[in-house]
Amino acid sequence: KEQHRLPRQEDRRSTDRFRVEFHTLVSDNSGINAQVGTILDLSLSGCQVRVPILVYPQLVMELRICAPNVDPPIVVERAVVQWVQGDKFGLHFLVVDKSELIRLARVIASLEKEEQQ
Repeated sequence: KEQHRLPRQEDRRSTDRFRVEFHTLVSDNSGINAQVGTILDLSLSGCQVRVPILVYPQLVMELRICAPNVDPPIVVERAVVQWVQGDKFGLHFLVVDKSELIRLARVIASLEKEEQQ
């Protein structure tokens, strides 16, 4: 299984972000605290989510992205919380399987295409 490590967090804004409303399932490393939420913006290297759970900066989580017409959900194995504001927080993707990253890139390309129309 090949994993892809994304750019360091200081490079996180090097990819365009797109406003979306995708369902998501986030969980901490234990997998016990899984919660459903909404992805509010998405890029190849991170996203902003709204989930009614308590998180804190530097918490590492797993994320499942439920994009339209994509089945099964895209899995981000490790993402770190960058900031928290109420029930919203920013995630930077740390580890994504190469096949999942390719699927995410296709979703991003379709969002980019929609935005240009």
